[in-house]
Amino acid sequence: MARDPLPTLLRLHRLTMDDALRRLSLCKAAEVSAAEGRKGADAAIAREAALTSSENEMARRAFARWVPQALAKRDTTNAELQRAVAATQVAGAALASARSRLRALQDRLALRVAEQRAADTRDEQRQLDEIAAQRRQTTVP
Repeated sequence: MARDPLPTLLRLHRLTMDDALRRLSLCKAAEVSAAEGRKGADAAIAREAALTSSENEMARRAFARWVPQALAKRDTTNAELQRAVAATQVAGAALASARSRLRALQDRLALRVAEQRAADTRDEQRQLDEIAAQRRQTTVP
């Protein structure tokens, strides 16, 4: 008798879903890290701007030289955050798809089990009916 492939497929789909969940977790961690990087860049700009007084010409010049680098860093962190958000969305969609496929397979397996139970019940009832019919024939004079 051929081996039923559904349990094996079920295990494979569970592994796929677990992998998709791990990837989503990694993407979310990268997103949090990128958001913290952006916050850090924004905070550095704000901190330096607050330290620069309009009366100190040398501080204003140093700030003016530093600002382009800080803005470039902030732009880089913004781009990293956007990439991380996009990767998280893709990973979330992959997880949803994996869950959907797993549920469909679980439903199919449950249906197969229910059909087998119904067939077993019908067989048992048929056997009981046959036994009852045989007893009636042997007890009828």
